[in-house]
Amino acid sequence: QPSSGSSIHEVYQAGESVEYYSRTSGKWLPGQIKGIHSSTETDFPTYEVLVGMKKQLRVDVELGLLRHVFLAGHPVSVYSGQKKTWQEGDIEAVQNSAPSLFGYRVKTFGRQADMPPTFLRARFPKDTPVEVYTGKSTGWISGVVVEESAWKMEAAATVTEVAQSTSLKSFAASRTSASLSSDEPGEVPGPGEAEIWVEVAVQLGQERPEGMPEMLLQLVLCVVLFMAVL
Repeated sequence: QPSSGSSIHEVYQAGESVEYYSRTSGKWLPGQIKGIHSSTETDFPTYEVLVGMKKQLRVDVELGLLRHVFLAGHPVSVYSGQKKTWQEGDIEAVQNSAPSLFGYRVKTFGRQADMPPTFLRARFPKDTPVEVYTGKSTGWISGVVVEESAWKMEAAATVTEVAQSTSLKSFAASRTSASLSSDEPGEVPGPGEAEIWVEVAVQLGQERPEGMPEMLLQLVLCVVLFMAVL
C-alpha cells in the first residue's frame, strides 16, 4: 500500500494477509507477511512469508510470487474451464470464510459462483485510477489505466522472468513496445500455468503509456479500503 513519511516504501506490511504463488503446485495459496527484506542490490523488496495452514516459512519471496487478497467490489478476471478463457467478474460483498483458502464468491455475467483463488486474477478496467509501485526509494505514484491488458489477455511475464529481473519497472518498459504493437492472437494461459501476470497500459502524468505488470498496480479504491481497515 502507498506509504508516506518514510524513506522506504513497501508493497506489503508485516502481518498483512496475502496470496503466495506456489511454483510447485501452480496455485495461489494463503499467506501472511512475516518480515521485510531491504536489500541494497535492487530497488524492489523481497519478503518472508508464512504460507498455508501450516505456516511454512518462505524467505526472499519476490513481488512476482505475491498478490494482495481480493476485497469486496474488486474487478477480477474469472477463468472458465468450459470456455477455456478469462471472463469479467467482480468480488461479491458477502464472502466465504477464509476465501484465500476456500475460494472467493464472485459475480460474473449476472450469476454468483464460488471460485478458487487460482481461477481468479486482478482486472484493471480502462480509465480506472491506480497507484503504481516504482520502487522502495520512489514509492507509489498515481496513474490511470488506458488499456485493460496490453496483450489482450495474453501473459506478459512468466514467474521465472520476473524473478530474474532486477528492476520490474525496467522489465515492464522493455516489454511495452512489443506488447502494444502485437496483434497476433495467442493461446490464453489458464490457471496453474507459469504465466500468471498480465501487462496493463498505464498513463503516468504526461508521459506516454507504459506497460506495467499487474503486480505493481493497486486500485485506488482498494488502497482506501485497506487504510480504513487499519
